[in-house]
Amino acid sequence: SNLYQKFRKLLFYPLNYEANDYPPLPKLRRRAKITDSVKPSLFQIRLAYFRVSIFFMKKIFFLIIVLNTLNLTSFGQTGTMYNAKFNHLAIFVVDLQRSGDFYKNVIGLDTIPEPFHDGKHIWMRTGPGNALHIIAGADLKKEYYKTNHICFSVSSMDVFTEMLKKKGIVFEDATGSKNNKVTTRPDGVKQIWLQDPDGYWIEINDAKE
Repeated sequence: SNLYQKFRKLLFYPLNYEANDYPPLPKLRRRAKITDSVKPSLFQIRLAYFRVSIFFMKKIFFLIIVLNTLNLTSFGQTGTMYNAKFNHLAIFVVDLQRSGDFYKNVIGLDTIPEPFHDGKHIWMRTGPGNALHIIAGADLKKEYYKTNHICFSVSSMDVFTEMLKKKGIVFEDATGSKNNKVTTRPDGVKQIWLQDPDGYWIEINDAKE
């Protein structure tokens, strides 16, 4: 290609210089202050090529920095171009109002605006930028695996379990014991499990983060 030929001349021309030769590129003549009426010296030729080489190296270095910056910006820390993040969890329920009351009065979530306004949706804030979407329309309550659960952290396990006892809500530990026992994880975090009105499992713990 033309660019390849220019670089080839740029690299090898000073080694093949002869007395009657002139720099093949007009830019080299200008940089070396060489005119057609003046025969350039070998020093002038090599100096001109050195200056042009520095010019090209600066351009390449700048291009590498720009490409690396664009790559880091586009892909981010996740290594993807779309940077997926958690937005919401949706549950399908039999009784919308009953489920909404449970998550509001037992779990302690606040409702947030939902765009449908059809009486079949309740949205509740679960954290910054995260929500629980409760959707009406399920035919009946189903069984779910306990390990397939949503988890909420509370500031005091003792206060929360006392509230559950007063409301008559059954909870259990990791082994399934319903004798008001609390599991302590190896890292010291306390855990309990309970089910919402539709049988969805919920873990409650006192993790600080």
